[in-house]
Amino acid sequence: MTAFKRLGLLALWLLVFAIFSACAVSGVLSTNRLVRILGSLLGLIPASLHFRTSQTQTPPRRFWRYCSVVIIVTFGSLCFLPWCPGIAVNRFRSDMPFRSSHWIRIVDTVACVSISGLAALCVSLRHPASSYVRHAIWSIWGIWMLVLGLMLTNVLVECYDPMAKCFARHLEATVFRWSAWLMLSRTTDCLPKTPSFVMRHAITLVNVATLCIHLTAAVDTFFDPNEGRPVVAVVSQLVLSGTFVFLWLLVCLNIAQCLRVSRQKLQREADNTAGAPHAEALWAKRMLKMELITCLAIAFSCTQLTWIPYKILELYDDDAAEDYLRVVYITGQRLDMLIKAVSVATLSGLLWTPKPPNVQREISRVRTIPIPVGADEKIWAAHVKVLANRGFTVSSLLDFWRQLPRVMPSFDPQRSTTTDVVRMAIIPLSRNQAPQAGGRALASIWSNSAPVPAQCMVTHNWSNLFLHLVAAILADALGKDYYHGIAEKLLTKRGTGELEAAIQIEGAWSLTYWVCAFSINQHACICDNYGSPPPVDPDQFSQWAARHSDTVTGKLYPLCQCGQRKVSAGEPNTCEVNKFHWMMRHLAKVQDGFSHLVVADVKFEVFTRAWCIAEIVESEASTIPKRIKVHSENALDHNYYSLACIDVRDCQASRQEDRDMILSHISDVEAFNLQLQLAIFGTEGLLSDWVDGPSRTALVVPATPPRSGTARVSP
Repeated sequence: MTAFKRLGLLALWLLVFAIFSACAVSGVLSTNRLVRILGSLLGLIPASLHFRTSQTQTPPRRFWRYCSVVIIVTFGSLCFLPWCPGIAVNRFRSDMPFRSSHWIRIVDTVACVSISGLAALCVSLRHPASSYVRHAIWSIWGIWMLVLGLMLTNVLVECYDPMAKCFARHLEATVFRWSAWLMLSRTTDCLPKTPSFVMRHAITLVNVATLCIHLTAAVDTFFDPNEGRPVVAVVSQLVLSGTFVFLWLLVCLNIAQCLRVSRQKLQREADNTAGAPHAEALWAKRMLKMELITCLAIAFSCTQLTWIPYKILELYDDDAAEDYLRVVYITGQRLDMLIKAVSVATLSGLLWTPKPPNVQREISRVRTIPIPVGADEKIWAAHVKVLANRGFTVSSLLDFWRQLPRVMPSFDPQRSTTTDVVRMAIIPLSRNQAPQAGGRALASIWSNSAPVPAQCMVTHNWSNLFLHLVAAILADALGKDYYHGIAEKLLTKRGTGELEAAIQIEGAWSLTYWVCAFSINQHACICDNYGSPPPVDPDQFSQWAARHSDTVTGKLYPLCQCGQRKVSAGEPNTCEVNKFHWMMRHLAKVQDGFSHLVVADVKFEVFTRAWCIAEIVESEASTIPKRIKVHSENALDHNYYSLACIDVRDCQASRQEDRDMILSHISDVEAFNLQLQLAIFGTEGLLSDWVDGPSRTALVVPATPPRSGTARVSP
């Protein structure tokens, strides 16, 4: 909420108080009632300062955090006020120890000291940017003020006691609503495809329950018990409190059911998977168990559960209520607030940080691919540096996209693959004009042979739509998780113009990427051939033959006659297609902020290509920051289980010898699979934003929709 709106609400509050004060001066309201109204208005102020839609994420600066700690400690020390000589605590009719004023002093002091210490700790922490944590800190602030106000109700002089009680009752309603928001936000991703009526309207039910508490407090505000409260007032309070308890328990039972079902799904996933997915599922299950316990603690830390019996007995026998339930109600109220504060701090991650699963103990058995036998290290390193400087800018990529239909008449953005574009556009555009003069990498032509160090290495598969490759890179430049929307915009001139404007606003024109299709000199490897046919196998041969025809026209790709000599893996020093791993290591050392982007196609075939998964594991081993761009939430959902069972032995390569070479350098295939699973599913792996923590359960069953892109607090 903006400062202007807060000032407006403060002005409204002052106006309302002025109106009631004028009524008191004119004799319409008694002074005692005006004091209770003032307390109610004070209790409503926090509710007008923070809303569920508040988007504040960053923690306050250190100075303000320390000021908050000083305020909490200073006012929290008021809990020792009842122990000061001359300060009288509310007396009770019985002399039994557990109903004495001495017991009330102990309860108030313990509750106030505990919650003040917890609040001071939470507000002093510098947490990751998260609106969820900010909501939690607001709740803890409210609980602290509430406990302080409840303590003052037992020590203030009689004329101010009603004000403190009304303040506490309304503030209690606000704290309840804030805590309920946290619970509902945590279970959003655990909802089934067709949630129950209660979960579909949970926010509305919480708001109605909150209104019941406010109305119950309003009865205390306008009916003075010392003047003889009508029976109808007490009955109405009981009805409102009973409605609150019913609605709140209804919501809590549904939340508990969602968490319980999610734990069962995770257990089934753990039973059906192995390696990293198995460990991650068990970790998420343990995390959900803790959250289930925390949510239940918030659910049953409900003051009305002790207040209702007290009020019912008071209706029939006021003395018995004071003797037997008054102290029980006060003790239960303080205990409820303490449980709620600890639960909120735990749920938000301020107190409890779950440790990620430890499944990396066998990774050391995986060997990285060495320089081939017979290669000269100096020549090899020189060619690695040349490749590393063949990056291209986002601006160059968009220019190529705009001219592609002219260069490649058969181009259909919704059908043409990256292979089509390489054969029909990139190879012709990168060929030198002179006959038999060979060609260059297209990225070198775009940069006029000037070195362009790449800031990001892109792993992708050539069978993916070229539209999706471009869309994923633009989505990365714009900070988007999915590229489906970007791809739709690229289909129209207007949409492309909107993307250009967005990229210009973000200042992403000069970001540099490395993509093998653009950054490798295709004339030095594939332009005049289709590669060696596979051994006699009808299925493999048909797949090999299909890769040589244009997807749209069905015609064979034209072969280039540039005359440049082709360099294969048999000449390791000058071959360009065998140095991707070393290029990644080189850029990670010399280029600040170098990262690795994996473009996942709709079918996630990128994770079945031998070189692609080898690059992913290389970035994991070299601690290169990596991220993934997925077409859509549904694409991830439909391919989850196939990824969980990934095995390097099932991967494919265009050249059988490449696959054999990669497998030959894996001393322990099972350990390699484990490392690959960690790179994809690990707590900090490629898919961690989708499958980490409680939102992992949204991906367990194909019928369950994936979570929305809510900022998660990694507690």
